[in-house]
Amino acid sequence: MKYIKYYLSPITIALATIGITQGTHAPTLFFLGFSLFIILGDFILKNDIVEHKYSYPFLLNLPMYLNFPFLFLFTSTSIMLLSNDLSSFFFNFMSSSNQIFFSNIRQSLTVIDKISLVLLSGLYIGIMGTVTGHELVHRTKNKFDMFVGNWLLAFSWDCTFAVEHVYGHHKNVATSIDPATGKRGENIYRFVLRAIFKEHRDAWRIENSRLKLSKKNLLSPNNRMLVGYVRSSAITIVAYFIGGFSGMG
Repeated sequence: MKYIKYYLSPITIALATIGITQGTHAPTLFFLGFSLFIILGDFILKNDIVEHKYSYPFLLNLPMYLNFPFLFLFTSTSIMLLSNDLSSFFFNFMSSSNQIFFSNIRQSLTVIDKISLVLLSGLYIGIMGTVTGHELVHRTKNKFDMFVGNWLLAFSWDCTFAVEHVYGHHKNVATSIDPATGKRGENIYRFVLRAIFKEHRDAWRIENSRLKLSKKNLLSPNNRMLVGYVRSSAITIVAYFIGGFSGMG
C-alpha cells in the first residue's frame, strides 16, 4: 500500500483520458474535481510522517516513466476533442465507429467544456510533464531517466530546463546572475518574463561553452538545445497530424 500514493499521477491521467470522452460537461467536472483535489488535498489528507523503507525502488520510478505514454495519450485525446477538424491523414487511420464516436463527443462539448479541457491539459503538462521531467533530468548519469525526462519537458517546449536549471541554476542559485532567482520587491510577472528570456539565453551560453571545450560544433546534434527543439517539434508535428493547424494550438 505504501507504493500506491506514488501512482496518483498516472492513475489520474488515465482517469482523465477516459473522463473527458464522456461528453457534455465531463471535461468541466473533471477539471473542477481535479483542481479541488489539488487545492484541498493538503488540508484533508494528513501528513505522512512515517519514514518508510522501500525494498523495490523500481516501483517508485515506474509511475514517473508511465507519465510519458499516459500524458501523450491524454494530450492526443484532448487534441482530437478540441480541434475543429481531424486531419485527413489521421482520420483515415480511424475506424468508422471511432470517427463517429469522437465526432459526437466534439459536437456535445460546450464552450466551458473546451476551456476546461484546455486548462486541464495545461495542468497535466505542467504537473505530470514538467514536474516529473524536472526530477528525471537531474539524474544525469542515467540515460533512460534523462531520455524520459527530456521528452516530458518537450511537451511544454522547455528544453532549456534540462540545461540551464541543472548546470546553471544549481550553481548560481540565490545570486544576482541566476535568472531563476527573484529579486527583492520584483513584480512577479516581470520576474516570469525575465526568467524565461534569461534562462533561455544562459542555456545557450552553457551549451556553447561545453561544446567549445569538447571541440564540437554548436550547430550539431551534440547541442542539447537543438535536440530539445527537435523533440518539441516532433510532438507539435504529431499534433498537426492529429488535429491539423488547430491541433497545434
